[in-house]
Amino acid sequence: MRARLPASVLLAATAVFALAAADDLPRTGAISGKIENPARCKGVAALDRSLKDPRKLKVYPAQIDKKTGAFTVSGLPPGRYDLRVRVEGGRIDGADLALEKSQHSDDPLTEKDRRKIRDFIENYPDRFCDVLRPLAISGNGKFAKVLVEKVRYRPFHSASKDSRVWRVEIWPFRNAYGKWIKERHGWTVLARVRAPGDMPIKEFHKLVRLFEPELGGIVVDAGKVTDGVEYKIPKKWARGKGLTPGALVKNPLTEDEGSEESQ
Repeated sequence: MRARLPASVLLAATAVFALAAADDLPRTGAISGKIENPARCKGVAALDRSLKDPRKLKVYPAQIDKKTGAFTVSGLPPGRYDLRVRVEGGRIDGADLALEKSQHSDDPLTEKDRRKIRDFIENYPDRFCDVLRPLAISGNGKFAKVLVEKVRYRPFHSASKDSRVWRVEIWPFRNAYGKWIKERHGWTVLARVRAPGDMPIKEFHKLVRLFEPELGGIVVDAGKVTDGVEYKIPKKWARGKGLTPGALVKNPLTEDEGSEESQ
């Protein structure tokens, strides 16, 4: 007659086998895509912004074929990522403006809604920054997310009179009976530069720091590759998408702003 193992031993053995099987399961995913004009690309990376602080950004470099522009970012924990495309003089970052599933609405975001949101931002009483400007607006008739550029031209503490503080943030909005209101929580800082401080002012005025919503909010699942991401680096740097070389040299508090685009 065979001896029967105690139930506790069988349960322990089952747990060990289950853990071993779990270790064999893929725990990371990947993003693959293509840069259509790779000669202008200096590199690609995936950005984990889950901590909502640019100082705590997690960067995962991609492997890229410099001839074809095909790239892959591997070893990504499941989550949402923005892509970064490095270019001469700076970078182009994705910006995740997707709404939560609970914020779905069939009501469209109209041009009237956009005007109200733009007016709200441009007239927002910010005590620190001097100029606020919406770069992109996405959403529906009930909820929206806005990419906002903020600039301080006034000297910061003991900085020189030509100092600059530049920030880009994502602001959540909701429509309260026809009036668009900025939510108190849920905003995210994507970029923050102080010159001088982080860099000499002359270097700051050479920077390219643009944002593309189409490169943002890429979902990665364990054991899967999110593919089909294709991007063409623009020939000209559009001021409407972020910071371009020389864009903030002039101080609008004392003189007129420069042109809308620069090479």
